[in-house]
Amino acid sequence: MNGTLTIARRELTEKRFVFISAIAFALLTLIVPFMPGVHAGERRNALVIASLICAVNFTLGLAAVLGSTIIGRELSDGRLSFYFSKPITASSIWFGKLIAALLLLSASFAIIAAPAMIAGFEQVVNTWANAPRDTRAVIGIVLGLAAALFLLSHVIGTFVRSRSAWLVFDFIALAVCGTAIWLLVRPLLMGFAIDLIRTLALILSVYTAVAIIAAGAWQVARGRTDRKRSHIELSRFLWMSLGCGLLVMAAFVGWVVSVSVKQVKPEFVQQSSGGSWATIVGKAQHRSDYHAAFLYNVSDVRSVRLPSLQPWWGTTFAADEKTAAWFVPSPAGASELYVARLDVPMPKPTPTGITGVASFDALSDDGSRIAIVESGGLLSVYDLRSKASLGSARIPEGRSWFGGFVTPNVVRIYAAVDKKFGIFEYDIRKKTLQRTGEMPGFPRSNRDHSACVVYSNRTSLEIRDARTGSLITLVAPQVDGHMITATFLRDGRIAALENRNENSVLHLLSASGAELRSMPLPGKADVYFVTESTPGLIAVVMRQPYQMYGAAVIDVNRGVVIRTEPGLRPVNRTFGPRLLCMTPHGLVAWNPATGEKQPVAGQS
Repeated sequence: MNGTLTIARRELTEKRFVFISAIAFALLTLIVPFMPGVHAGERRNALVIASLICAVNFTLGLAAVLGSTIIGRELSDGRLSFYFSKPITASSIWFGKLIAALLLLSASFAIIAAPAMIAGFEQVVNTWANAPRDTRAVIGIVLGLAAALFLLSHVIGTFVRSRSAWLVFDFIALAVCGTAIWLLVRPLLMGFAIDLIRTLALILSVYTAVAIIAAGAWQVARGRTDRKRSHIELSRFLWMSLGCGLLVMAAFVGWVVSVSVKQVKPEFVQQSSGGSWATIVGKAQHRSDYHAAFLYNVSDVRSVRLPSLQPWWGTTFAADEKTAAWFVPSPAGASELYVARLDVPMPKPTPTGITGVASFDALSDDGSRIAIVESGGLLSVYDLRSKASLGSARIPEGRSWFGGFVTPNVVRIYAAVDKKFGIFEYDIRKKTLQRTGEMPGFPRSNRDHSACVVYSNRTSLEIRDARTGSLITLVAPQVDGHMITATFLRDGRIAALENRNENSVLHLLSASGAELRSMPLPGKADVYFVTESTPGLIAVVMRQPYQMYGAAVIDVNRGVVIRTEPGLRPVNRTFGPRLLCMTPHGLVAWNPATGEKQPVAGQS
């Protein structure tokens, strides 16, 4: 310890001119407020800014100079043998010089920044940055950058001054480490784990700094006065240490990305219209903000990990449930379309090479074609087998778009403008786009795309032609009620919900809108939507008091409520024997016919 302090004292004595230079810069900043052009009311700000700029630049410049000369210059000049001629250990030489350098950096910054501190550093910086800044945090960042620059300069200075061919190995090792870091960060970026990446970057930075400090001590102890050997020892210790650290980091990242669907806390769940498949996206348990996305088979509980998936984009399923498609974002901005065949034992996500910034997309019923509408209303149709474009057209109106394939060769798009929806059809064979009509509200189509239901002023229900928007039937509620939602069932009948002052009523309508049956729903809960499980068996989603959700299972053919299930909320209007439902404890697959609940994800 005495040897370390002796070396540090000697270094500070030899470099006392640094303190004189720092004092000179501090005095120079005191002149700035009185220079021509500086108004009296701006002198305080001018003093603080000048003091900070000089302090930061001087400190960072000094860090680069000290780092490159702390060992390297004395090695190249042959003066390091002086220290080994004394009864001082190699570690005392290194750490003594290191302590002296850190003291020089800290003291220089403090001396030059003293005028800014006295004048009110934090208040001026907060005004200048237009955001609250903590004085200690700013000082810590500057000194941290100076320390990092000092250590990097030492490494680079040692490599350059040695004039050794070993430098080629250093470049290769640096390239390997950089590639390894990118390969480790990329899957975390694909999982939107920004907070986790920041934490790992901080840990890796601290680890690298410790590795360089330890490598410097090893360099002095083993390399002694030989420049080439000193370089080799520093390089060997440094790259081996970083390699071990990256191996540990790789093991951690491997654990993070190995999450299963049961370990996901669902944030976005989308079940296919037939109910067989679903997309589940959410944060992984105990993995910070890392997100994982899965294709999940509701029937046999198979799951397939997906590449990065924006939760607000979701997955498009073909009507025959044999194909799924989704977009994977890329750093360049344009996203790439991925597809997966679902009629194989283990679906495999496959890139198509089709890129774009999709606002909406839809698969044909057999999954062989996809229609994509990009921002600006550009409609493009592709054949997924050949990846060839089948045509494109610009939709002349709309802020958002939705729709789908009416036939394999006709795409119908609804373009939203305010509260109305223009209807457009694109003929793939003729390469023509025509406007066929308009809807007065949001349409929900039946299975053959011939008719749709629309709400009129949020009170009445209208059945309209899906192609032209012409009115077929108006379904009016009672005086004290209003229609809130409706769903076409498999057989073409319509299940419509009406909220009244006292209770809610389920109406069973024919395809033409004639009322077949109505039945009151249990309790006084607000109803939200209807989803069909098996033919004639539906689940009505309700919001009960205290914001609790529940579902009532109803046999519409007999007009009876079979059971009520508190705490269940089906995620989609889905046709399937098992409905994915959110519960207070996680995501479950619920069988409305039997009441069975099978845990899927996020179970607490």
